[in-house]
Amino acid sequence: MESLSFKVTGATAGQLPELLADVLGVTALVKHGDVTVLCQEKYYWRIDSNLMSTVVLSMIEENTCFVDIVTGGGKKGIWSISFGAEKKNTSMVAAVLDTVCQKLELRVTPS
Repeated sequence: MESLSFKVTGATAGQLPELLADVLGVTALVKHGDVTVLCQEKYYWRIDSNLMSTVVLSMIEENTCFVDIVTGGGKKGIWSISFGAEKKNTSMVAAVLDTVCQKLELRVTPS
């Protein structure tokens, strides 16, 4: 499993969950109060398996959102090797988050 966490701040932080869901093309979206959970599944041919990325967006204040990205699955064989697919997919989701935040003029910092 791979994970990354970020703090996102700015006047348009409240728009982040829906826009990120659209750009990622998520397979599931669950919203409960100030927390939104996005799930995305992606097939990697080199490991012949799917990976599931889960993005949890927690609105702490009107202008502050904590974002946690967790990717898991896809490990094969007796040694559970993923050939870097989990890390690559987590980094890809983080890059999409950064792009969306730039469009919304939000500040992203690792947490």
